[in-house]
Amino acid sequence: MTGATDQRRLTAIMFTDMVGFSALSQRDEKRALLILEEQRAVVRATLPVYGGHEIKTAGDGFLISFASALEAVRLPSNPLSPSATGPRRTNQSFA
Repeated sequence: MTGATDQRRLTAIMFTDMVGFSALSQRDEKRALLILEEQRAVVRATLPVYGGHEIKTAGDGFLISFASALEAVRLPSNPLSPSATGPRRTNQSFA
């Protein structure tokens, strides 16, 4: 049984990964680090819009929590790369 002070909450967890990033790092480390910086800035700027909370980063990936699964799936289905008119999604592979 749970006590009166126990609190439960559901959380959706997401892990992101940049496809081909390791291969790019081996070919052009300077470019890879610039792309990584841009990706981190874009993700961090986008998280609050969708109720996401950065738990930690690991290499080129993010571990992110959301209060609901709906918020979690809305983030990757929307733009994640900046442009002159606002964010846009990129499906670029670096392999």
